[in-house]
Amino acid sequence: MSINLLIILAFQALTPALPSAEALALGRKLAEQSIIIATLPIQADDELAELAAEPEAKMLTADQRNALIATGRRIAVRTREQALEGMAMTYAKGLPMSDLRTLVAAAERPETIRMRALEPRATAMASLFLGIVPLKVQAAAEYCAQTRLMCTRSNAH
Repeated sequence: MSINLLIILAFQALTPALPSAEALALGRKLAEQSIIIATLPIQADDELAELAAEPEAKMLTADQRNALIATGRRIAVRTREQALEGMAMTYAKGLPMSDLRTLVAAAERPETIRMRALEPRATAMASLFLGIVPLKVQAAAEYCAQTRLMCTRSNAH
């Protein structure tokens, strides 16, 4: 065996195999169904509305503000695509083809589609309860009430 062949074989052994095109396509279908992907446009709209409302943005002309928002939308589309690619690769590498096929079939069932349509609203409702007071503040406050320790910390947000 030549040294070049040994190097190639060693490199192949150390480099994880890329998934098949079919596995990537199925992984992408799964990724497209994820709640994180579903909420990205909502999050982007909220963040761009906040950006447009900032004092510096209010000083822009309407055309400049529209260009700023268009820039943000392009970034959001690019970011969504990168997230989809990363998730697809993760699913394609981590799940056997039989699991990918089963999961995609389940994701395409009518009841799953109906549930998924409600997920952004359900997630928004849950986030009302999850993000009101940070967990570390809640934990410090409750610990303070029980022990009278960490009381200064629990009052700081």
